[in-house]
Amino acid sequence: MFFTGLIYKQTYVFKYETNFIDRFSYKSSAVAFSQQTNQYKSIDNYLKEVIKTNQIPGLAIGVIKDGKVIFEQYYGTENLEDAKKVNPNSMFRIYSTSKLMTDVGVFQLIEQGKLSLEDHVSKYIDHLPKEWQNVKVKNLLSHSSGIPDFVAFSDILPEYSGSKTIERLSREKMDFTTGNEFRYNQTNYMLLAMIIEKITGQSFENFILNNQFRDTKNQVIFSSNSLEKIPNRVIKYNYNPERKKYEISTYREGKKAHPANGIAITLPAFLKWSNQLAKNDLLNQKTKEMMWQPFEYGNKKDVFAYGWEISKANDVRSYGFSGGNVSA
Repeated sequence: MFFTGLIYKQTYVFKYETNFIDRFSYKSSAVAFSQQTNQYKSIDNYLKEVIKTNQIPGLAIGVIKDGKVIFEQYYGTENLEDAKKVNPNSMFRIYSTSKLMTDVGVFQLIEQGKLSLEDHVSKYIDHLPKEWQNVKVKNLLSHSSGIPDFVAFSDILPEYSGSKTIERLSREKMDFTTGNEFRYNQTNYMLLAMIIEKITGQSFENFILNNQFRDTKNQVIFSSNSLEKIPNRVIKYNYNPERKKYEISTYREGKKAHPANGIAITLPAFLKWSNQLAKNDLLNQKTKEMMWQPFEYGNKKDVFAYGWEISKANDVRSYGFSGGNVSA
């Protein structure tokens, strides 16, 4: 069962690929029209309660079962300034859920024999600091690299390239011994994109679009700039407790952040991507199982796969990721 949702406003209510649909008292049965109608109403009623309780201005949600979209619906408006309704063309920024597409891209190259989890990052990227030489591809995916996170440094500007960011971070100490623990880090994904570009000779954006969104390119765009004017892109608002009002997000990180948080996508394109992943169209089953293996951290405490969060819902092990408190 896949459950995919996109919302705006700083509220998180969804998980990806879980048995979460049981929350709606959804019952497996023969596809009788009357029961389908009741199930649809049950989901719809539940969501309307969630929207009201959490004051969600706009939401797009889809449920996939056995390879078929059994529920797809759009609620509310795209922004707080006018009455334009959320619709199938609305493009939601999915923030860190973008990392899943980067993960799949990395494992596509692994499946093709062009990359290995055990490869050192220095095999593909020149002029890395001495302290980074032991970092491997697997450490980037599992957030166990120990490399400093560029978002922690206000002097690393959005327009900085990957190489300039590396040069600046080379003056910082490692956060911890490589492989020892999980620490969420955007620099890891900047480096993964640089590796993809080195191997393929393509821009990171084109590689992802050509290999995961070939039929839906016009429904996906890369931008880590909240202020950039993009047609149909839903606006994110953050609540300002001092002014007691919602304000448009002004967050921007530049192109180097695209692999970590840059994708804006329509719900139909997101559902198609989910289905293709489930059907092994993007990766074969063996590769997916490798991607979803828990990483062995030195501290023996943290639990995370190669870019995917592992969780349990109704005793079903699930893999996914959320982004910006607006998508999952």
